[in-house]
Amino acid sequence: MEIILDQLNKDLFDTFVLIGKFKYGDNATPLKIGNLFEKIESDISELQFIHLPTLPNNTLRQSIEFQLFRIKERFKDLQSDYRTKKVQEKQRHLDSLYLKSCDQLELLIESGENEETVALNDNVLVNDNNLEELSNQEKLLQQNSVLTDKLQNVNAMLKSTLLAGEMNLNELDQSTKSLSDLSDSYQMFGSILNTTNSLVKEINKASKEERIMIYRAIYFFITVCCWILWRRIFKRPILLIIWLIFSPLKLFFRKGNPTKVEPTVSVTSSLIATATQVIQNTVDEAVKKDEL
Repeated sequence: MEIILDQLNKDLFDTFVLIGKFKYGDNATPLKIGNLFEKIESDISELQFIHLPTLPNNTLRQSIEFQLFRIKERFKDLQSDYRTKKVQEKQRHLDSLYLKSCDQLELLIESGENEETVALNDNVLVNDNNLEELSNQEKLLQQNSVLTDKLQNVNAMLKSTLLAGEMNLNELDQSTKSLSDLSDSYQMFGSILNTTNSLVKEINKASKEERIMIYRAIYFFITVCCWILWRRIFKRPILLIIWLIFSPLKLFFRKGNPTKVEPTVSVTSSLIATATQVIQNTVDEAVKKDEL
């Protein structure tokens, strides 16, 4: 493929040289230029439609496509230059014929020969026809120049559009890569959130169980403290107070019984004796329990 590109560049250079050497009336040079044009078109078609589609879409293929695009542009420029060169050479040939006829006319006027003057007039008419043909060639050249300018403008627009398209493709590739990276980041962030959510649930569950255990321990501690305070401090005084409250009532109900009539002194003495006995028994029980 590189060989074909080198051969195309060589053929384009040879064509450029032949166009520079072209003269009006030379039949060999146009034949060589036509053969080179046909060969260049054949090589471009072979490279574009046979060899290029077999290449993978990589940097090498893009480089070859760019070189082929430049070769096509140079080939079109050479064709335009060749047309312009032919018109210019023909115009130069007609100009030389016109100048030659003018010189002959001056010579015939000076010699005064009528027959030659008539012949010269005929030549002048021919030269007028040549001038008319020259004006047509100038119009054709002008139209070719306008068409060439328009084609060059279109070529420039296509090049700018191609460059803009390549830039858009590069930006699209970068945007696609950025979006894929962002998608990966969001997926990673989602997995982190899911892991964090499960961890928070486990922590809440563990903290709830620990809180229940702490409450149970506090309740047990309060119960033990209350039990110790009851057994060591509050039990005996409360029992004594209860006894002191209910004992007079008991004695009062006994006093209200008519079968039992006892003096007040005996009741008081018996009450004191009973209270003393109860207190002594309570103290003895407390001492025994403390010893145990």
